[in-house]
Amino acid sequence: FTFGRVFDTQLAARILGWKQVGLAAILESQFGITSDKRMQRTNWGKRPLTPQQIAYAQMDTHYLLALRQTLIEELQANARWEEAQDAFAQLAKNNYADRIVEERSFWQMKCAR
Repeated sequence: FTFGRVFDTQLAARILGWKQVGLAAILESQFGITSDKRMQRTNWGKRPLTPQQIAYAQMDTHYLLALRQTLIEELQANARWEEAQDAFAQLAKNNYADRIVEERSFWQMKCAR
């Protein structure tokens, strides 16, 4: 499948020069919402999802449309909207099917080093 259009909140925040660009940090700064980070690395493939996973997913997605609008307005106000549009279009064009997935080892874990 292909994506017609993409809006990447992290990329938009980077273009704007925000210091913290992760969704949890952005939700906290923009909406005062604190995400339960324990759920970020949970096994989302295991079914049924737990009530905690469902609540986390709801919280993570609930503010996305409002956040998108905020980011669009700020990008436009800072004359960065066209740059963001170009970057988003490039994301939509990427062919991830050709990406070579390297075998994971413990060296890729944050705490390994």
